Amino acid sequence: MFCFYSGTQKKHVLKDYCQLLSNGTHECQYVLSQAYRKFWGVSDSEVKYVTSQFCPDLNISSCHVTEGRSQFLVTLYNTLSWPVSIDVRFPVQFKQMTVTNWNGDEAPYQIVPVHEHIQRIPERVSNVDSELVMLTTLPPMSISTFVVKPHEDEVATVQYEDNYGLNKHLVIENEHLSLTFDTSSGLLVRMTNKDSALTESVSQDFNYYEAQQDIHRFSGAYVFIPKHPATIRVSGEKKVNLRLVKGPLVQEIHQTFSPWVSQVIRLYKGSKHAEFQWTVGPIDDSDRQGKEVISIFTTSIVNSDTFYTDSNGRELMERVKDVRDTWNYQPKDHVSGNYYPVTSRIIIRDPEKNVQLTVLPDRPQGGSSLGSGVVELMVHRKLLNDDGLGVGEALNDVGSDKEGVIYTGTYIKSPPWIVEIWVTHMLPDTMCSVGFLPGL
Repeated sequence: MFCFYSGTQKKHVLKDYCQLLSNGTHECQYVLSQAYRKFWGVSDSEVKYVTSQFCPDLNISSCHVTEGRSQFLVTLYNTLSWPVSIDVRFPVQFKQMTVTNWNGDEAPYQIVPVHEHIQRIPERVSNVDSELVMLTTLPPMSISTFVVKPHEDEVATVQYEDNYGLNKHLVIENEHLSLTFDTSSGLLVRMTNKDSALTESVSQDFNYYEAQQDIHRFSGAYVFIPKHPATIRVSGEKKVNLRLVKGPLVQEIHQTFSPWVSQVIRLYKGSKHAEFQWTVGPIDDSDRQGKEVISIFTTSIVNSDTFYTDSNGRELMERVKDVRDTWNYQPKDHVSGNYYPVTSRIIIRDPEKNVQLTVLPDRPQGGSSLGSGVVELMVHRKLLNDDGLGVGEALNDVGSDKEGVIYTGTYIKSPPWIVEIWVTHMLPDTMCSVGFLPGL
């Protein structure tokens, strides 16, 4: 497991944090393995034939168990007290598989490609270029087990499309949502909520702020100081490359913005939200300029300089650009002065149309709404100077290859909903392990 903590510690402190986290994780995995043995009814004499292993690197599509064996078990543990519908993904070497639950009933699945950017992550120990995707609903506080085996029949049909004509639009959709992409730019252009027949202009892109590197002020671990309020597009004037993947369980758009920024936008069968999995890094510093990369959503929502962020995952806090409720605020930094911590969600609302847009990150990030209908979240930073506030190191993390680190993360993004709907979207809390039983 290769880990990073964002924060203000030196690199040797970061390594210690990661070691402590790794130790604690392994202890928890041992306890869960013992619980799985009880669940499977494994006797002490059979222990040497039964192995339960965890896959901590599934977010970069790496799991030596599912890649190295043709037959295995997948065990899912729902830690919540209510049913959870989730998608499960793991890398596989075969294109035809059979997936059954513990009762022998077949479960639908789909084979999808892994984005090339993910395949290039140095910490990903894998030669597999495909993932198996399955959708399932887990009962509350329960363990569900699936058996995965190779099969000779044809796999569920998946369509790929890489070449498009000018002015052509690509659409991914399910029963509830529709997302439209402009192939001339390669960007998302609109989103439709089929349930309410509501369509809004929605675009998403990756930009970056040039970090302040003036001799007297530096953007760094403690402070975010952009050189200019305007951002620069990662892709510049170039078209974003697209790849369309369509199948019975999930439809995907694979976007490549530059050699160091990519994204997969997914729409699962029956889902009422879209998923954005971004991968950023190593940030290009060939121009010796620090960069602070954002994911930016631009919509037709008129939010009048008002947006909402959560208070450490709890209540929503109203934020108004360049305004403080308790004192006469004189803004000097119009960008960083309006950035707030986003632990679980950031929201903009249009009171006239009674709609809102919600973005849920999978980790705490800085975020803001600096223009009408705009939401931005900071996804990665690479800085070449220390800010002089105590760390004594530039914020310039490197990966296992000693190059700039690559981060990958996920946003759940709601379509234009009526205001009351946002509370229904939560990230599932589920644990996944794989293992073997005698006879597999």
